[in-house]
Amino acid sequence: MTVPRSGKVPCPFHEDRTPSLHVYATGEDGWCCFSARCAAGGRPRGGTIYDLAGPLLGYQTTGQDFRALKRELLRIFSQVAV
Repeated sequence: MTVPRSGKVPCPFHEDRTPSLHVYATGEDGWCCFSARCAAGGRPRGGTIYDLAGPLLGYQTTGQDFRALKRELLRIFSQVAV
């Protein structure tokens, strides 16, 4: 998926008729979903690529799962054409 100039894409964690997930310009800035459907404790859901990819790929973001998640992301992104 190509991120449009607006930085907004449909959130993969809930049905999204209007894109609510904002992808920031750098990995350090991460992402954030501004939909109430993703809010946790009254705060928007967001974080790093690991926080986004972990639940989507079935990994936790701690311990052995985190190491496996990092390997999987390296595998995925090493196949992406630049």
